Amino acid sequence: MKLFQRLEQILGDFRPVFSREAPFRWFVLLVWGILLNSQPAAVTS
Repeated sequence: MKLFQRLEQILGDFRPVFSREAPFRWFVLLVWGILLNSQPAAVTS
């Protein structure tokens, strides 16, 4: 659980980079989606 709290703290440090709240929330959602993705990398021919 401390890992999630630390990650939220790190993501919160990025808030000043965004001028609006909505893009920041999308950024947080994107990062969480990448980190929690359980699919293996796909190989294409």
